[in-house]
Amino acid sequence: MTKFKIIFDKEACIGAFYCISADPKNWINAPYDNRKVDLRHGVFNPDTKKFEKIVEESEFQQEAEATCPVLAIRIVEISEEEAMEWQEWAMSEEVQRVNKELHENLAQKSREQQ
Repeated sequence: MTKFKIIFDKEACIGAFYCISADPKNWINAPYDNRKVDLRHGVFNPDTKKFEKIVEESEFQQEAEATCPVLAIRIVEISEEEAMEWQEWAMSEEVQRVNKELHENLAQKSREQQ
């Protein structure tokens, strides 16, 4: 089955929310910032500063990329081997640690703003 990588530049996101309408299975209102969206179950890549997720063709709507007015979403086809390598990378201790810290920091900022 064909695999795709969804790549999301949250910094570029302006919160138009078109992606949520196009693909609610993969996009949600950001719980820590109601002016932006989040890639559901996305993994933050500290090298690129973008969120990523691997999906199969039946698990996403390409329109999410097409409707983003600031091109914050890219969806690229990848090989099965690339998908397996990505999964290993995403489960690595370093990536898990970075993502845990990121979510803890965002939750703290959210509490401070309330």
